[in-house]
Amino acid sequence: MARLSRRRLLVAGGSLAVATLAAACGATPTAAPAATQAPAATQAPAATQAPAATQAQPTAAAATPAAASAGATNIAWWTGWSSTVLGDMAKEMTTVDPSITVEWLGGVDQEKFLTALAGGTPPDAATLGAYPELFSRKRCMPLSDWINASTAFDPKDIFDASWNGAKYEGEIYGLPGIEGFVRWGFCYNVDMVSAAGLDPKTPPETWDEAYTWHEKITKFDSAGNVTQVGFDPLDAMGSSIGFGDPFFLPRSWGFAYYDEKAKKFDLDNPSMVEAFATVKRFYDLVGVKKMAAFRQSYGTWTGPGASFCSNVQAAQINGYWTPGEMATAAPNENISYSWPMVPTPRKGTKIQSMGGHYVFLPVGSPHPKEAFKFGEYALSTKAADIIYNGLGWLPASKSYLAKANISKYKGLDWFVKSVDEATELSEVIMDPITQVTANTFSKLMDAVNYGDKTPQQAASEMQATLTDELSKAMAG
Repeated sequence: MARLSRRRLLVAGGSLAVATLAAACGATPTAAPAATQAPAATQAPAATQAPAATQAQPTAAAATPAAASAGATNIAWWTGWSSTVLGDMAKEMTTVDPSITVEWLGGVDQEKFLTALAGGTPPDAATLGAYPELFSRKRCMPLSDWINASTAFDPKDIFDASWNGAKYEGEIYGLPGIEGFVRWGFCYNVDMVSAAGLDPKTPPETWDEAYTWHEKITKFDSAGNVTQVGFDPLDAMGSSIGFGDPFFLPRSWGFAYYDEKAKKFDLDNPSMVEAFATVKRFYDLVGVKKMAAFRQSYGTWTGPGASFCSNVQAAQINGYWTPGEMATAAPNENISYSWPMVPTPRKGTKIQSMGGHYVFLPVGSPHPKEAFKFGEYALSTKAADIIYNGLGWLPASKSYLAKANISKYKGLDWFVKSVDEATELSEVIMDPITQVTANTFSKLMDAVNYGDKTPQQAASEMQATLTDELSKAMAG
């Protein structure tokens, strides 16, 4: 039976990432491009049905060029997502600045991008990858001077957490564009919960309470195969690390897994051991091999064929984009949202985290000035309208959040309110080897679930592996 792979579509091998990034060379922009004015709000085109946009697809989508204007500069923008809504947004750049056309390529995986970066043939702009790793290694062009010179947007309108996620040693390497808001909510199917005799109005607050739901909702057929899962703690944001996303499990247990100032990991501790053991408990109820078979039939997140969208999985940890994506993927499902669970001693703690994605200019960008103008456009109301109406994604903009029609997507209001109601509001940690962190956790979590390692062994090995990899990265 093939073992589960948490991030196989978004994460290339950690050692490949380190080696490829180390091969790239640095560069800096010279002068800031002429600033472009942010366009006025316009009505976005009708939403386009797209594949699940929260994960990269295994093959790249066909490049989508905009209609060329005479003498226009054509720039390439690569994304990890394959949603054609992003292609629609890219095409509209020409209506803002006829001197620039954008050729969008979606579904670009890590290996393709890192290979292009190392080979000196990157796209003009990109929105993908392990941002902390790319930014901390300075493999993207610094943008602070250009941002300060821009009149297309107000930097103060962007959430502080979004700028922090783009900053390393005082320099900014990415524009917080495309999407950037809160990452966590306990998302659950009201009808499935009710059918199990549980009260959907009192969702679980702790991992023990969530296990009770999991136990009562999970079903098996006469042959013992699982046909319905209560809660998969590793689905969606439960195991996503670093790609605009924070590491959920440490925050649930109330600790930071990496100290940015001291440049040290903290994973060989009782809380992380308990986290490994707790996830294993949920998998033990189903049977890890049975869960693997279940995943061969049903995907994760909220894409076509995902278990959460197919009425065979009741709950997952996912972000604010879930209401918008469910409106397309499973419009008839009755979904509600509440606080992610915490250990019983922390009951009552309401955890939330900011996060998001960036438009950045890789080192070697062929047309950096035009690419920066595209980044400015990505922060505009016009671009945000296309994405919000098509996908339900929100930008990292205070003013847009204040005026957006939140009622457009049922349940989005919970995520908006969670910012003010959270008792612990965190943000993405600038882990300089975040891709290695994601891969290491995935490997060790599988080892624990299959009984190959104890939770203590996994925590100790994760600490030792990441400490060693960080030392190598810092030396190189």
